[in-house]
Amino acid sequence: MELVKASSKTVAGVARDLKANVTTLSNWGKVDRAERGVPDETGLLPSTAAERAQLIALRRENAELRTERQILRRAPVFFAKESNR
Repeated sequence: MELVKASSKTVAGVARDLKANVTTLSNWGKVDRAERGVPDETGLLPSTAAERAQLIALRRENAELRTERQILRRAPVFFAKESNR
């Protein structure tokens, strides 16, 4: 992205010079801006790589906790049936 900033060329022009995909170079620019805390076109701050990794870990933990909660909800019924035998 430094090449785009330093030159008067567009992202497409720099991508053409580097023989790189325009979308890839554009995505790298988005990641760079997110890591620096620059708002996107909507005015919102995009999530950083660390935030995305944390979100994935939290979603995984949330799913695990839901499963555990379902098991614990069913346990009293199971043990009540077992004690009646």
